[in-house]
Amino acid sequence: MALDQIARNDFYLQNQLGSGAFGVVYKALWLSRNSTVACKCIDINSNVNSTANSTVQTFLAEVAGYAICRGPFILSMYGWSYENLSPNRLRLLIIMEYMPKGSLTKLLQQEYNRLTNRRKISIACDIASGMHRIHRHGMIHRDIRPDNILIDNNYRAKIGDMGISQSYYPQLCFNNSPMGCISYMPPEFYCNTYNQTLDVFTFGLTLNHLFTGTNHYYDSNAKTVILTQISPIFPNLIRYCLNPNPNYRPPAQLIEHILYGYRSYLEWRIQFTNQYHHLSKEQKDFFCLSVYREKNFDINYQ
Repeated sequence: MALDQIARNDFYLQNQLGSGAFGVVYKALWLSRNSTVACKCIDINSNVNSTANSTVQTFLAEVAGYAICRGPFILSMYGWSYENLSPNRLRLLIIMEYMPKGSLTKLLQQEYNRLTNRRKISIACDIASGMHRIHRHGMIHRDIRPDNILIDNNYRAKIGDMGISQSYYPQLCFNNSPMGCISYMPPEFYCNTYNQTLDVFTFGLTLNHLFTGTNHYYDSNAKTVILTQISPIFPNLIRYCLNPNPNYRPPAQLIEHILYGYRSYLEWRIQFTNQYHHLSKEQKDFFCLSVYREKNFDINYQ
């Protein structure tokens, strides 16, 4: 699906929201629509041909990724633009949905002690649905982690940063480029033989971080990840997602099914528990944990 080119003078850049290897993201005002958006700026120096070509390819991949996977649980992209900064410098811009609470990383840093397990499971369901949507469209995201999960004011989550996503063809899975956040990568990444189960691995780390508020440890010498704290909810699901053998990781559709099953049962129980909304945060979390243990919603997957 094609995306519109938006005139550069139709939006005004405001404060910087974040930055990464492939660009800087600003809060911006879309003037003709009088709406707040996010704008990712990618600068290109045409004097360095190899870098310029790589940057353009990244930009095109991100635009294509958003166009192919657009829909629920994926950050909305409204269009693209460009401007000449100088004779040798070009800026490419992607105009996207603005998520007021920022990344999941920021949310966990600022609000973890206020987030209930009920809200965390809702966020987990959104991420799983976004991952399933990406995989259903024949893509690998390659960078699902808290930095790239965006949160709105209603605590709904969407997957963003499609810049290193790529189409997945099983017969060509040995020919993938080694890109991604190293500290989140599974063992097969280093052999350059990964497939969609790479996203399942990074999702497992994200899920554990979401429920514990604690990031994992990355051993750069052994090239392995170590959980510093184990989530009390879905520990087996997380363990299977992090299996060193990608063949034993559950598919995104099954992960989505398991998480939604628990959430549906939890909401049903809350509906018939008149006192839930009067409980303290700690009591609500204990209630959610008790409901989880009642039906053993965790995975027993072979």
